[in-house]
Amino acid sequence: MATLAGMFCCPARADEPSAQEVDVLKNALGNPAAESDPAVAKALKDLNLPADFLTVPKASVSGWDEVFSLRTGAGYKDNVALSSFHPEASPYLLTGLDASAYRIMDNGSQLFFMLSGDDTRYFSSPGFDHEDLWQGVARWKTSFGSGWKPQMTLQYTYQDMVLDAGTAVGNGGAFSSAPTRAQGHLFRFAPELRRDLGSNYWAAVEFMAGRRMYAAPFHSYWEFGPRLSVGVKSENFPSELILGYGVSQVLYDSENLFDRQGNRVPGTVAQVWANIVDLQLKQYLDHARHWSLSTKLRYEHDTDNGSGFLDYSSYGLAEELTFKAKGWTLRAQGLYYFYDFPFEPTVNSSSRYLHSLTAIFRCEKMLGKHWKIFAEYQKDLSYSNDATDQYQANNVNAGIELEF
Repeated sequence: MATLAGMFCCPARADEPSAQEVDVLKNALGNPAAESDPAVAKALKDLNLPADFLTVPKASVSGWDEVFSLRTGAGYKDNVALSSFHPEASPYLLTGLDASAYRIMDNGSQLFFMLSGDDTRYFSSPGFDHEDLWQGVARWKTSFGSGWKPQMTLQYTYQDMVLDAGTAVGNGGAFSSAPTRAQGHLFRFAPELRRDLGSNYWAAVEFMAGRRMYAAPFHSYWEFGPRLSVGVKSENFPSELILGYGVSQVLYDSENLFDRQGNRVPGTVAQVWANIVDLQLKQYLDHARHWSLSTKLRYEHDTDNGSGFLDYSSYGLAEELTFKAKGWTLRAQGLYYFYDFPFEPTVNSSSRYLHSLTAIFRCEKMLGKHWKIFAEYQKDLSYSNDATDQYQANNVNAGIELEF
């Protein structure tokens, strides 16, 4: 199932500096006069560093920069199980944490570690009493000179939450259209090699190997594949445009293929090829950098190794508008997807389709140096020509966060 986190970034965490910003600041350390260099001034501003940071001796730069935050809050969701016919409403308690550690080594290599997660406890939903989503990331970056920049990323994700199984076919889906509890683990290894092509252009190639292990009714599988991406940056209202293409093969452990009537084919094991094209634009909308906008378009086409019953195409659009000033952060996010299943019939024999829409509005306010309060509203809506696909859910919460 497509999520806002998947369309934009990892869960909320401290920003990880870019390789270019690190190189600029390392070269300027010990030279306060370098603040007059526009590139240095931009890096200081992007990372919220004071000008006197340049007085730090280069020998001191290899220490760890650590950020930790704890949060808790309360909320209410009117359809916990994303049910089409019998929604269950419940108040809930939310707890979570973010932790990150970043280090620039003496040789210019960078290390980044992140742990982020949320636990939700429902008080009056008999079918689903909790949901959990946790993620850990370890990343290493370095530079070989002449614009060559390799990196390696290890990622682990644990999820125990309600997912729309009808949009997860080819991605561990339960091969049914009703929302279902998904409990499992994701392990992902992704080495990447990036090449800067002048000051404003770059290209990168990544190879991903992943393992997803799910409890029933979802299905475990291996996944492998490369991804190519190119990007261009502009300093006029700083922006970056990124075009990517990836292909991956999904190898299920034991799940059967299906014929065109939806019957299992004994003695077969399903495989799926996924082709994904995406285009993302990230930009600031004003010189003071209070306003930022991210737009992402995504197309995916999956084909199975059998009758085509598991084939589908999806078309996605994600928008995120953010305002930051004087301790306030206001964010509006939207995600729309259209799914087309050409060989999966509904009860009236027409091919199945689905529209999925998520909207999120969030407000945060810093109270001093370490405390922050937040409030959030989320709307989920699914419409389809299969009645079991259709649902809507409203979710509101508010709480407090401590950062140290």
